[in-house]
Amino acid sequence: MTTPSIQAVAALFLSPLGRRSLRKLSRCLAISILVVAFGTSSIAAFGQTFTTFDAPGLETTPTGINSGGAITGWYLNATGTHGFLRDATGGMTTIDVPGATGTTPMGISSTGLITGRYVDTNFEVHGFLRDAAGNITTFDPPTSLATFAFSINADGEITGWFIDKFNTVHGFLRTANGGSIRVDPPNSISSKPVSINTAGAVTGTYIDASGSTHGFVRDKGYTSFDPNADAITTTPVSINDNGAITGFFRDFTGVHGFLRDASGGMTTIDVPGSVLTNGISINSAGAITGLYFDATRHLHSFLRDAAGGITTIDVPGAIVTSTIGINDSGLITGNYFDSTGQHGFVRQP
Repeated sequence: MTTPSIQAVAALFLSPLGRRSLRKLSRCLAISILVVAFGTSSIAAFGQTFTTFDAPGLETTPTGINSGGAITGWYLNATGTHGFLRDATGGMTTIDVPGATGTTPMGISSTGLITGRYVDTNFEVHGFLRDAAGNITTFDPPTSLATFAFSINADGEITGWFIDKFNTVHGFLRTANGGSIRVDPPNSISSKPVSINTAGAVTGTYIDASGSTHGFVRDKGYTSFDPNADAITTTPVSINDNGAITGFFRDFTGVHGFLRDASGGMTTIDVPGSVLTNGISINSAGAITGLYFDATRHLHSFLRDAAGGITTIDVPGAIVTSTIGINDSGLITGNYFDSTGQHGFVRQP
């Protein structure tokens, strides 16, 4: 199971086609809701140990972590946007789709498969799959004019969404053998899947004919859901291998995180003292990481254990800390901003 990053969640609402749009949108969301190791260091704080790292460029942005502790993401340099793979020992490999002007990995599986998007020389957006040996396959679902791949499982099944010639947004599931299945819940006019688990269950958002936004899970069929009757928008972000889902929703009282268990039971998540809480990633043990604003509108991250206990996560010296993924060993990755810019980190359990 992989989970989308802050940049992936941002793309649920807009369609960034270039690095400037992505940079702007990533920061907006954070404020509103080569094989060599580069600059790693370990920091201990309040019983938490962080390893910080930088890819060989600016704005290191992790987007996924797998069960072995390998991390994928992207960074910027003078030639554009490039992907990276950071292995469990800290070694860095740059990922560039051949001929691309920008490469943005979004998810990594337990078997080391990576998916994401790239921009070609005509400024068109396509999906890609990188296998564990480094071989890259590009793809687009039928009728796609812009493809946004988000999540990949161990078998190589990929989910995401695409835009057709009518500017309609559809979900897709790319099968392990390269086939393409449309993922559009019944009565939807737009759908955006963002996470897939080992069994191939997919979650995401859809808009119905009335313009309302709901969550859905596609397993043996489609199930639509909202955390409560007052929900205005529901945004699932991550599904674990047991079928539990986390994300966030908005109602008349604000923005809250949620946990939907495998049987459909709902739990609202609000970090104590927060004015906004977003669930971002859930592992197989039911531990959730995400973001929250405190009463002074400062952004922090959190870990919610399976029993409901909550721990704040702030990289020492950071102005903003944004977690994006937790694996089954409890390793958490994300990015943070300090006085020198944006960096990646890993938090040990």
